[in-house]
Amino acid sequence: MANKNICPICGVDRLTDFFAVKDIPVHVCILFDTQEDARRAPKGDIVLTYCHGCGFIFNR
Repeated sequence: MANKNICPICGVDRLTDFFAVKDIPVHVCILFDTQEDARRAPKGDIVLTYCHGCGFIFNR
């Protein structure tokens, strides 16, 4: 598993998280049969991170 504390592009460890959303649906543009099915859909977190070494933005 990749180290989430270094940039996957340049390897620098000077990173800043600048946007985060928890429990966001993993799938988009899917119409579920029921509201309950939609609520049970897989969820994940988004943490957008900026690398001060190369400017790359990625989801931790």
